[in-house]
Amino acid sequence: PQVMKLVQIALDHNVSEEEYCKALIKRSQMKAILAKVFQQVDVLAYPTAPWTAPETGLEEREFLGKKRNVFDFTTKNSKFIGNANLPSISIPVGRDSNNLPIGLEFATYTQEDEKLLSFALAIESIIRT
Repeated sequence: PQVMKLVQIALDHNVSEEEYCKALIKRSQMKAILAKVFQQVDVLAYPTAPWTAPETGLEEREFLGKKRNVFDFTTKNSKFIGNANLPSISIPVGRDSNNLPIGLEFATYTQEDEKLLSFALAIESIIRT
């Protein structure tokens, strides 16, 4: 439901040339930061989401004593890499006490897709054994 809302907002909103150019500049800045990071490491690893899947239709959820927008908070870990237009992959690494999947996401720099997939496959084979 939250994704459909975002699609509808995007369809209803005309992005001005100025907004588009600002977004491209922001993306370039993010990529520059990440280029420096990927000079030090081959792959980043981070939780796919800060919590396991919330119930469908839930708008807000409490986390560490604060009310959070479910969609924004669920996708917050993945946004930076995604908005920088870099490759990433998420794999299941376990389950919580309610048997909901827990994901671990990996990301790498532009044109490193094969390295990313090989890394994720290796990690997945270790976890599954």
